Amino acid sequence: MVERGQPMTGLAKIEMILDGRVQIQNFTMDYNGMPFKGFGMTGFDNFTQRYWFTWNDNMSTGLYSLYGVEEDGGKAHRFRR
Repeated sequence: MVERGQPMTGLAKIEMILDGRVQIQNFTMDYNGMPFKGFGMTGFDNFTQRYWFTWNDNMSTGLYSLYGVEEDGGKAHRFRR
């Protein structure tokens, strides 16, 4: 992340759950002296044939979600709202 041109660092713990079907991301960092904590999930929906991503954090109250498809022979994924 970059804030006002200065790089910011944090810690991300990433692991697979649900028999390897879903990846979870736990993210923590210090943001201007306040603790920032975020939680993301990424997976693939067999029915719609799309990838999905969700995000929540302690500085907002909403759920951020995106859907995506494979690109470049599976080497990349493009997510959109």
